[in-house]
Amino acid sequence: MLEEVNRIDVLKAAYDYLQSTGKARIKGDLAEKMGVDRSQISKAFANDRMVLSDNFLIRLNRAYNHIFSYDWLLSGRGPMLYKDVAPVSEAEGPTIEERLAAIERELSEQGKRLTAVVDALTRNGLRVG
Repeated sequence: MLEEVNRIDVLKAAYDYLQSTGKARIKGDLAEKMGVDRSQISKAFANDRMVLSDNFLIRLNRAYNHIFSYDWLLSGRGPMLYKDVAPVSEAEGPTIEERLAAIERELSEQGKRLTAVVDALTRNGLRVG
């Protein structure tokens, strides 16, 4: 999570980038693209904590086809643009396929444990479901 000060810095930097590339001319363009009222944009630029949240920044990024790196958007670290994010090499950690396989194994194990609990409860005369 970002502190408010950082969120406003990220929002301003993202807006400056969008302006410099012609993707947004005025702040109202953000509102239109995000499908929100202009007052929401004004509140965000006024650093209103109720509006300028991680969710707001994520919605901004979605509106602009995920142009910004989520790491930069939510933490202020790393490259601003998604296209500048270096792919994870195998030396840096497991591949997506390996991660998915590990998740599937864990879900399978959790399913087996849940089945064992339900069976034990049923054997002791409790109805489940």
